[in-house]
Amino acid sequence: VCAAIAPWNVPYAMAMWKIAHALVMGNTLVLKPASSTPISALMIAALAEQAGIPRGVLNVITGPGGSVGEALCSHPGVDKISLTGSSEVGRQTMAMAAQGLKQVTLELGGKSANIILDDADLDLAVDGAIAANFQNAGQVCISGSRLLLARGIHDEFVERLTARIQALKVGYQLLPDTKMGPLASRKQLETVERYVDIARSEGARIACGGHRLSGPGYDDGFFYAPTILSGVDNRMQVAREEIFGPVLTVIPFDDDDEAVAIANDSDFGLAGAVFSTDTRRARRVANRIRTGILSINDIAMLADFVPFGGYKSSGIGREFGEEGLKSYTQTKSIYTSNEGSANRGTFGAVFSYPPGQSFVHKAPTRIVCGAKTVAGLGNELRMLGARRAVIITDAGVRAAGLVDRALLAAGDRCVGVFDGVVPDPTYDCAQAALDYCRSVGADSVISLGGGSSIDCAKLTLVALTNGGSALQNMNLMRLDGPQLPHVAIPTTHGTGSEVTTAGVITNGRLHRKFFINDVHLCPNVAILDPTLVTGLPRHITIGTGMDALTHAIESVVNPSGNPITVGLGLQAVRMIRDSLPRVVADGSDLCARQDMLVASTLGGLALGPGLGMAHCYAHTIGMLLGVHHGTGCGIALPAAMRFNREHASARLAEVARAMGVETAGMSGAEAADAAADAVEALMKAIGHPTRMSEIVTQERILENFEQIVAGTMSDPSSMFNPRPLIDPAAVAAFVQSTI
Repeated sequence: VCAAIAPWNVPYAMAMWKIAHALVMGNTLVLKPASSTPISALMIAALAEQAGIPRGVLNVITGPGGSVGEALCSHPGVDKISLTGSSEVGRQTMAMAAQGLKQVTLELGGKSANIILDDADLDLAVDGAIAANFQNAGQVCISGSRLLLARGIHDEFVERLTARIQALKVGYQLLPDTKMGPLASRKQLETVERYVDIARSEGARIACGGHRLSGPGYDDGFFYAPTILSGVDNRMQVAREEIFGPVLTVIPFDDDDEAVAIANDSDFGLAGAVFSTDTRRARRVANRIRTGILSINDIAMLADFVPFGGYKSSGIGREFGEEGLKSYTQTKSIYTSNEGSANRGTFGAVFSYPPGQSFVHKAPTRIVCGAKTVAGLGNELRMLGARRAVIITDAGVRAAGLVDRALLAAGDRCVGVFDGVVPDPTYDCAQAALDYCRSVGADSVISLGGGSSIDCAKLTLVALTNGGSALQNMNLMRLDGPQLPHVAIPTTHGTGSEVTTAGVITNGRLHRKFFINDVHLCPNVAILDPTLVTGLPRHITIGTGMDALTHAIESVVNPSGNPITVGLGLQAVRMIRDSLPRVVADGSDLCARQDMLVASTLGGLALGPGLGMAHCYAHTIGMLLGVHHGTGCGIALPAAMRFNREHASARLAEVARAMGVETAGMSGAEAADAAADAVEALMKAIGHPTRMSEIVTQERILENFEQIVAGTMSDPSSMFNPRPLIDPAAVAAFVQSTI
């Protein structure tokens, strides 16, 4: 039995962290939320009951910490206590736990040092200093509330910092343009005011802020201006105690050794950061700072596989990662003596930035292209050392005779065929493929088909390489080495998955699509044989062609795009513009078919920075309404381009030119609109629907309207869209325009 005590500053997320750790490791949990924020915990309990979690596994008790919290910590039936709170409450909790020798995980206060060395990128470091301290109005334990500045850059940095902070929008937290909201309570507001008064009395100077905010928009909340205190000595009270508010103390230092000494001269040791253009120097500094988390040229981040916790008065134990999970277990050794051999085992995540100039582009897939190149499949397997390959495909591809061609080419290096892939493959589909591969001793896979077959093969291969079930291997960036060989042979010209690091798998119960993504997930070889796609039905040719065009255009407008991905995407747009009408008119045109395969692959190569709004929409309506993925992408694409116009006009103007539009004399907005118009003209020319109501009844669309909006906003690809998908009204208007 575990007891969890969650704080008021991030009540929902903190509660979920503790629930996930305890339950996934097989424990029951009693959760006590902060007395000022009980509602989210009660909602979690109600949802857990709806989800079928048995009664007694997850329990929520509300009430004052002084009585309910003490009772939990002292109860003899509690084996483990996890607390997020102040350092003083942490000490009290540990003392009570000691009476029963209970395990404890304490995530407590912080006074983190954000160190700016004299060679730092000042623009980056200024934004980092603000993001580190003013998110959630400074009410975060990992806030970088001590800003340590190299003396040589001190004055310029404070000047830039002040100007940047004064431009921040403070207001109602749910408004899209708000960057900092109010404090949580009157008590917290008064605490912040008291500390600022102390700072004044100690001799600190107020560079900006230092007062409540009042007037229109501020009367119904506890708003305090973002505050910078300069001239601070690390011995001052405001530099040593956690304020838990939008107050940043600025402390100068002369050299790296002094910066380390100041950073370590604290009762706390939770987080911190070092900013420098010399990463080796930054790491030398980072290695000497006694803190649980430290970032270089970034702010404190959280990830589910990285342990989180602090030193000194910032706590004991870790959450997240293997270490966090293990803290919810007890180790036990059982020795069994018998005539057989013994079994041995162990028990055990603020600002928008312009595109940067630096990038990494990795394209590890060998691409073999041309008519009848599938005949070289056996040789590709030989070069990969693959001797027992399994073809992963669908029944339609097999019925078309394409599996027989692949078997003939693979020869004795192929030991079987799994043809059970379904559109939008699920975990169960991937598990069936995995079970088959294991049953025949597969050491490699050949994916033959569209994106569904290739994506299913990717998940299958990861589980085949690393063990466990298909579901257990649905992870992001967790692989630590190359996987077993994979040869991808696309039989459509829309997927791009033959050269990407990602796969899309459907959770049938949640009606949502999820991603598996890793740098080691790219197929080793992609064979682009146009003779395999000449029999593609006209409607699939059109739909997959629009999928490829969507990949290409989204890669061009992606805010993280780079010259390589933009160039690849634009070339793909040109090739699709010319070749898609040709293959729709004549499916046997091998040259046009090959160009479409190449264009699709170029779009896949360009997708490194991520997808965008059209794919968010297509993923959602695919699950809710059963719309073909490429068709959904096509319907959404022009509307998404118009939605992103103000945020990506220059890139959309390039798309317009790639679509054959003469943009001379046009403004950026006019050229962007011309790009969307050109895409719609292409869709009409090839017979692609331009509105959802052409393929789904308006009644069904309207029944699912709110879910379509919500799904589009929450799809993982939404984070890569040029215009943030944070305004429900704007996204609803976008969805309405597609109907």
